[in-house]
Amino acid sequence: MFSWICPKCGKEVPPAYSECPNCATPEAEALPPAKAPPAARVDEPAPARNEAPPPAQDRASETSWHNAESPRRAAGSRNWIYGLVIGAAIVVIGLTAVVLLRSDRVRESAPPSTAALENPPLAPGAQANPILQQVELTGFRILEDPKQKPELRFIVVNHSGADLGEVKAKANLHAATNEAGVEPVATFTFAVKLGPYESKELKVALATKLRAYELPDWQRLKADITP
Repeated sequence: MFSWICPKCGKEVPPAYSECPNCATPEAEALPPAKAPPAARVDEPAPARNEAPPPAQDRASETSWHNAESPRRAAGSRNWIYGLVIGAAIVVIGLTAVVLLRSDRVRESAPPSTAALENPPLAPGAQANPILQQVELTGFRILEDPKQKPELRFIVVNHSGADLGEVKAKANLHAATNEAGVEPVATFTFAVKLGPYESKELKVALATKLRAYELPDWQRLKADITP
């Protein structure tokens, strides 16, 4: 094969070269050297990778989340318990108030107690002796003695459980229909020994201006003990 002449430099170029080596070398030397890529900075963070965190890190984050939620759940439970206790206390107080109001109304509308019936208020002029307050005179019968003087038979009752011993008193005999303040139809005195819950029948003379048949019948007689 034949060599060829470079049109630039006029030198003979072997056929193996497609370009003139004499012309190509200076141009290559004239080219600026290629810049090396900048070195990576140590202080710059490495590019993030789209990789899932390791399982241990997931468990640690879940544990911390549960630990943060536990106080909130505990506080919520305590608030619920406090609310329940306060509500129950309010209900109990309300029921207690209702029961007390009803008991007061029942007490006001209830009939007098047995104690009040057993110890009624004393009538004007009645005996204030606590012993004589337990003594009752009943079962009156008007008779005449052999001298045709009126006499009274009656029963003395001790309503207490105490031994009263000897009881001496004066009593007035009234007609049951007489108004208060009217003079008694007769008076009498008596003396008797009374044990606990004991009753005895007595016979006494009556001090009266009336005859025996002029006095009221036994159904219309009552007596009160005077001091």
